[in-house]
Amino acid sequence: MHDSHTLIIPVRGADDARIAVASARTADAALTLLADGALGVLWLGALLDGLRRAHPDLSATGVLDCGDRAGEALGALTAQGPGVATVDVLFTGAPALADRLADIAAGAGRRLLTSPPPTSPPDAERG
Repeated sequence: MHDSHTLIIPVRGADDARIAVASARTADAALTLLADGALGVLWLGALLDGLRRAHPDLSATGVLDCGDRAGEALGALTAQGPGVATVDVLFTGAPALADRLADIAAGAGRRLLTSPPPTSPPDAERG
């Protein structure tokens, strides 16, 4: 697969993930799944792990949107499990908290985002 660009697609379940994979394949693109923090980093990590096993040639990562919920972001940054290491955490709360969470993320070898990535609708690249 030629990763000239990345599709960033919101997901709420396995059906959304299947549509996202089909869109990435059609677009010959890498894939980033964007999930609400309420779904949990372990859920998103496991979903990504399953996608990678089913589609080993697909470049897939995840972003867990924790909004301004610092506790949720902290839990996501320190969690361990299948696929979790490739999940970035999005935190849009107070800058002082974001700075502290960024330090924790760096120490854990993870990445904290403070602004949401632009999303692609699941069928954005279809003809």
